[in-house]
Amino acid sequence: MKVRCLQIIHPAADIPVAEYDGIRVGGVYPVVEVVANDTDVQIRVLGPGTTDPGLLWDPADFETVDTRIPPGWTLVIADGHTRLADPRWQRPGFWTDYHHSDPQALADYKHVRHELLADERAREFTEEAMPPAPAGDVCIRDGRMPVGEGVEIAEPVTGDYPAAPRLPLLTAAEARDTIGHLRLLESLDLTHQGEAAGQFAADLARRLSSE
Repeated sequence: MKVRCLQIIHPAADIPVAEYDGIRVGGVYPVVEVVANDTDVQIRVLGPGTTDPGLLWDPADFETVDTRIPPGWTLVIADGHTRLADPRWQRPGFWTDYHHSDPQALADYKHVRHELLADERAREFTEEAMPPAPAGDVCIRDGRMPVGEGVEIAEPVTGDYPAAPRLPLLTAAEARDTIGHLRLLESLDLTHQGEAAGQFAADLARRLSSE
């Protein structure tokens, strides 16, 4: 889940500012927790220069740019609050323990923070705008290969290769090994990346001879 900052009101001076606690107006940042009670909703947002553990912000100062909730998050209602976050941050007394420098709470915070930010960086890398593929080339996005009646390529797949060094074609045995590794990755990685690996494996399998 990512949001774009629309405005920042300095909490002490009560005036608009361009930046505060590592968050800048116009910047896009991951949401790492949502907290609500009977009268208020707040979001915890982390920026590259944010001091841990980040601040709880008024969502009215942001707009959503990515609605996807991180896998594994849980919603817990307790003590008059509703929290949406990683379950390791949901145990009773977690934030109290964190602010008292409890070793387990500090470790849980660091692990979750690292996972969330790593997932955001991986997602941004996957979703970066890719230059259009030249006519005839096969373009792979999000781990998916186009499936259809046929795939046109710039030159025929034959034994006559261009003069430049070129690796040999993938054999059927190597392709099956690759499919096996991708399916293993799918079973171990429960994120969207594991799902993409499984889809890629299925696309490859459809291209193999049944013999």
